[in-house]
Formats: sequence, C-alpha cells, structure tokens
Amino acid sequence: MRAEEDQATLDYSSWKRLLRPPFRNDEWSSEDVWVGALDILNGTDRNLKQRLAKDITDDGYAGLQYVKQVMTADFASGFSFGIEFATHVVPFLLTISHRSLLESMAVDTYVGDLYQFVCGSNGERAIPFFNRVGERLFSEAQSPYFVARSECVPFAKALVATSIALRETVRRSQRAAFGNNLPDIINRLRDTIQPSGLTDQSPDYHVVRTCLDELSGLVRRARGLLVESDDLSSGTENLTITRAASNFRDLDLPGNRHDNDFLDIAKIAILPTFAEIKSDRPEFLPYKDKNMPHFLHGTDRLVDTHFRLLRHDVFGAMKDTIGGLLNSLGAQPDSGGAVKLYVGNNQRCHIYEQAHIARLSYERRRGLEIQISFLQPWQIRKEPKSARMKWWKERKRLEEGSLLCLISSTEGKESALLLVVSKKDTDQNQKFGLASEGSHAQITVRLARDGIGNDLEYLAEWYHRRQSLQQILIEFPDTIPATFLPILKNLQEMHRLGHIPFRRWIVPDAEGSIDPTTAHGADPQGIPPPAYTLRPHFVFDLRKICKTVHSQYTVSPRTPTNDQTTLAGLKQNTSLDDGQCRALLTALTQEFALIQGPPGTGKSYVGVQLMRVLVDNKEKGDLGPVVVV
Repeated sequence: MRAEEDQATLDYSSWKRLLRPPFRNDEWSSEDVWVGALDILNGTDRNLKQRLAKDITDDGYAGLQYVKQVMTADFASGFSFGIEFATHVVPFLLTISHRSLLESMAVDTYVGDLYQFVCGSNGERAIPFFNRVGERLFSEAQSPYFVARSECVPFAKALVATSIALRETVRRSQRAAFGNNLPDIINRLRDTIQPSGLTDQSPDYHVVRTCLDELSGLVRRARGLLVESDDLSSGTENLTITRAASNFRDLDLPGNRHDNDFLDIAKIAILPTFAEIKSDRPEFLPYKDKNMPHFLHGTDRLVDTHFRLLRHDVFGAMKDTIGGLLNSLGAQPDSGGAVKLYVGNNQRCHIYEQAHIARLSYERRRGLEIQISFLQPWQIRKEPKSARMKWWKERKRLEEGSLLCLISSTEGKESALLLVVSKKDTDQNQKFGLASEGSHAQITVRLARDGIGNDLEYLAEWYHRRQSLQQILIEFPDTIPATFLPILKNLQEMHRLGHIPFRRWIVPDAEGSIDPTTAHGADPQGIPPPAYTLRPHFVFDLRKICKTVHSQYTVSPRTPTNDQTTLAGLKQNTSLDDGQCRALLTALTQEFALIQGPPGTGKSYVGVQLMRVLVDNKEKGDLGPVVVV
C-alpha cells in the first residue's frame, strides 16, 4: 500500500510539472494534462484529488491556459490546431464533471473558480464551447465510443459529462443562463439521447435527463417567470415555459406592494423588510388546492406555494404585531400606552420598555454584537440579584437564537431593527447581564440580517443617539430563525433551478408526471427501478437481514411488487411480516415509494432493514449519501 501511495505521489508530481510555466501550446501537452488529470481523479488518493482543482486554478501555473486552449479550439469539424474532440475535449469534460471534484466540499471554492473561468464573462466562453460540443455529439450520436489514447470512452459517458459540465457552469455562473443559444444547446443534447441508444433502463439516461431538466429550469428563471412562448427563440419548444392564463387576471398578483414583494420568490428577502412590515396591503397567499387559480404551474407552482405559505406562517402574525405597534406609536406620543393597547391579543411576545443600544463590540470569531439595555420586567424590578437570576433561568425568555425587534418612533419617524439573541447571561456576578444590579437588564444580540445597509445605518444612528432615545424591544420566543431559514433558502434554490427530485410522482401537473396512486396494485404502471439498480446484472444482496447469517438471498430490482414467490421468500428468510415484506420490496424496486401505516405496524423497523440492505449494497450500486430524517 505504501509503495502505491508513493507511486501515486510521483505520478502527480510529474503531472503537475506540465502545469508549470511557460504554457506549451501544443496538442501533446494538452492531452497529457487532461488524460493525466482524469487518471488522478479515477485513483484512490483523496488528497491528490483535492490538490488537483487547486493546482489547475492556481494563477502561478498554466492550468487555466490549458482550459482556454481546449475551449476555444474549433473541433466541431473534427480537427483544429491539433486539438481533437476524442483525445482532448472528452477527457477535459470528464475531468471537470468528475464526482471527486463536484462532491467534495473541501475543494468547492477551487471548483467554483474553475467553472467561473469556464463560463467567461456572461457565458462568452462557455456558450460557444458547449454549442460546438453539442453539434459534435449530435453528429456522432450513433458512435459506440470515442478513443482517447488506448482507452475507449463510451459515447454515453461523453454525453453525461457534457450535460453535467453545462449544468454546473450555469448553476455556478447564473448569467450564463441568459445566453441566446443556451436553449438550442439544451434541445440539441435532448435530441442526441434517442439516436445514441440511451433508454430509461440506463443510469446514464436518468443523469442526462435530470441535468437537462435543471438547465431548462434555470433558463425559465433567467427569462422571467411569466414569458409568452412566442417571445422566445424557435428552439425553446421543449422548455415548458410558464405563462399566466387570462382567467387568472382577477388574482392580486405579487409585485409593487412594497420593496420585498416579487413574482419570483428567489428575489424575496426571507426576513421581512421595514416597508413590508408597514404595508397595509395583504400579501399574496396562494391556494394549496391545485384546482384554484395560480399564475404558475407544475414544479414552479408547488415550490412557490410552499415558500409563500411557510414564510407567512412564520412571519405573518409577527408582522401584524410590529406593524400595528409602529402605527400606534406614530399616532400616540405615549409609547407605553401604545404597547399595552396593541399587543394584548396578538401573537405570543414579550415587551421590554425603555430599551436602547448600550454598547457595540466586535470579535473576529463572534462578529458584530450589540448590548441592548432595557427596563427589568415589573415582576422582578425590585427583587435582589439572586431572585432575578433565578427568575430569568426558570423562564424561556431571551433564549439564544430567538428573534427580537427593536423599534423606535421619534419626531414622527418610525423604524424597526430585527435582531437575534446571541448570548443569554443570567450570572448575577456579571456587571452587564439579565440579573444586573439596578432597574435595567442587558442582553447580547446580533443583526438578524448580516450586512444589510439600512440595518447598519439604523444601528449607527441609534447608537450615536442612545442617550436620547427611548425604544421598545419585542421578543418573539416562538420564532427561531435558525429553524426555518435553511428551509426557505432551499425552497428558493429549488425554485431557481426549477427542479424537484421525483417530481414525476409528487408534482401533480408537472410535465411527464404520473399519479403514484395509480401506479401500484396489480398493474404498477410507470414507476421504474432506482437508477443505481440499472447496471447490468445488478441484484440486491439481502444476507444482512436474513435470519441465518450465512444465507445467500438476492432480489432483482425488476421484480414486480406483487410477485408472490418473492414475497414468500422474503417472509421465509427474514423476520418481516406480510405487510413489511411488501413495503421492503416496493422500496427496493421502485424509485419512489411511500410506506404508511398506523402506530405499531413496523414502519421504523422496515426503514432500519432497508438501510441495512442499502449500506450492504452501497459499493455495488455506487450509491452516494443517503438522507435519513
């Protein structure tokens, strides 16, 4: 093993020497670079794989010049300046689309730099390159393979690599989605699938289709959510452009209510803006019922609906509380009376009066932090420090991560600042904390929206005028940003990409969708086996869940879910009952399965057995990460 590692290190050093200046503008060096890079990525040394992306993008080396050399060559006709499609372009595409690069967070920054270079300014390098690649693949769709040196690269692998590389380019450099020729490239790659012989029984087919679907979604995002198909180029008939139907005109569509109201949910700031809080127009809340009108369809509608309704569930009552309080403060000079007047019957919140910014601090690790001073609650205002400490410890108030709002109304101008508790200090010995001596307590917070210009301006102004301002601090103990921000951000990302895994089964009116309830029973129609099972001769090895350790028992992924012989064999060889056997077989042989049942029927037990099977077949099926919730 040590000898193999030493040899791999020597081979990497030899390859890296090719990148050292000066750049050798010849076909032999280019071939050595990309074939050598592919050999490294196909090897077993993880450290060398991670070094590769860094070295290719290092400004002190010539790696990016080799990228440019391949991408600017006119290889569509077969040969130009020594750069050939099979021996240079295909290894390059296989390199930049390799799993070792795309699935490693350790090198994601360098991979991002690589794809930014591949893209060029607004896609000026990527679009012409992938246009030529698409033309070449389409013209050779019936070729079984490409020959690079002594290695034969199957045509399907070249098509997969092209699809992945194009998707990553557009995902990482979004301005490339505006390229006029991008829809034509996507359609040409789609048109290449059928003559290449790829079918839905091949894992490569599913990879290509998924990539092209995501690219279509990115084009839709770039060209706007409401685009009439006649306005696009003639090559967009396969892109399923979303349009607003005329019978939806009665909808009060999103847009122009305030500065955070958009048709495109990807543009919406997740935390409410001040103008949004002050707005008296009701926000657009779509119906869950698919028969009710909406300005989007399919995947776009599903994600848009979930985002808007979840965001409203989180912030709706909070916005009403803050907005109403701001209006009350603006109308009444007595802020204390306004507080009591408005928030009595609203969302659960706690009010702390006579608040102001006491101190600002900055540490490299913790960032900018703010000390807010406020009047102790009336229950403990006259209590000793020990009683205050006990009171604060026993109550779920001002817990770390909870959302606060500091509001101010001076000289007829109302404003609000969203904050998050970063440290709760109840120690009675601390000079500045919740149990501090005197009539006021202090809490450490940070800005809920990092780096927002208006928030920083408010903060600076309020700190400068801290002696003269009397503000109000509102706590929303049930609103913890860390619990919902990732979900809402991921919904925005799914919307931007226009892609949901398994959308054929879970999006009722998506293109090519099938109702899974009709795909079960005696005639399971349409739900194919998982893509990872489509490799030749693949079968599930079930020995890990057999009653006898040394039992040899396998199941084919193409077994019908109601095959009585297989179900009987599962029951005989495992500890599963009849219903659990059917559930396990369905989960193994269909790419989408829903297992449900009342408490005590063994759903969790089936899940454990399913995971044992998948882990035991992980290497055989080349499985990636498995998400278990």
